[in-house]
Amino acid sequence: LYLSGDSGSGKSSLLSAYVLPTLRQRGWTVVEARAFQDPEDALRHKLLDLAGPRRTRGAEDADLQTLTVAAARRAGGKLLIVLDQFEEFVILVSKEQHGRFASFLAALAAAPEPRAHVLMAFRSDYEPQLLETGLPVFRHEENYRRVGRFDRSAAEKFIEKSKLGLTQAQLDVLLTSAGRLDETPGLIRPITLNVLGHVLSQAGRTAGTMDAGEIVRGYVARSVEQDALRDRAPAVLERMLTEQDTKQPASEEELMAKTGLKRGEVRAVLNGLAAAALARP
Repeated sequence: LYLSGDSGSGKSSLLSAYVLPTLRQRGWTVVEARAFQDPEDALRHKLLDLAGPRRTRGAEDADLQTLTVAAARRAGGKLLIVLDQFEEFVILVSKEQHGRFASFLAALAAAPEPRAHVLMAFRSDYEPQLLETGLPVFRHEENYRRVGRFDRSAAEKFIEKSKLGLTQAQLDVLLTSAGRLDETPGLIRPITLNVLGHVLSQAGRTAGTMDAGEIVRGYVARSVEQDALRDRAPAVLERMLTEQDTKQPASEEELMAKTGLKRGEVRAVLNGLAAAALARP
């Protein structure tokens, strides 16, 4: 299964806030992993952890398909494996690993029931590259769905329910400029509305502007230029982005090695960015 959408369109939020909790309530076993290093290895560890004390002798040496089918049988066929931010599979994973993972999915699809369901969520601009990795074919409305941006009406309802107390004139300026900021007039990403709402909930009617671009740029600049972060944040942030300007997970140890900063300095930057909702553990 494939779930696609623009960066910031709310794919991960849709999954974590509604889809996965609903499935768990209905008796599904849900396994979540990331593909940023080795999707096979990440899944192997998750499935071994899932087995827990019921882990059979030799499970450590079993291939990934065997572990997955065993987990699906224990779950009565209600096993969903979720690989979020799957664009990392294209950006960070080798072609050899592409081939192995595509073969695993093909073998899993051909396995007798009960079998697992695998959902890969990714940024839509990486769809062409994913198609070239040998993954099973995308079939619209059958195994592929795309999350869209909010239209003007949905965005307006979102802001109104946030109880920010904006006048209609302020709301018009905010949403029109938000569409320009996202380079899709009339369509706005949920992440943009979240940032705007976060800043305006703090500033309220005292906000100096309702222009979305100015609000976002000002907030990011103020957050990164805090006295405690100013000298170190740029070096840390640079190592948390790929060459394609997508986010890249990094451990404290990796950031220390790449920046030359001490653990306390790295941690202070990460805590400051997390407090500003610009990074998360």
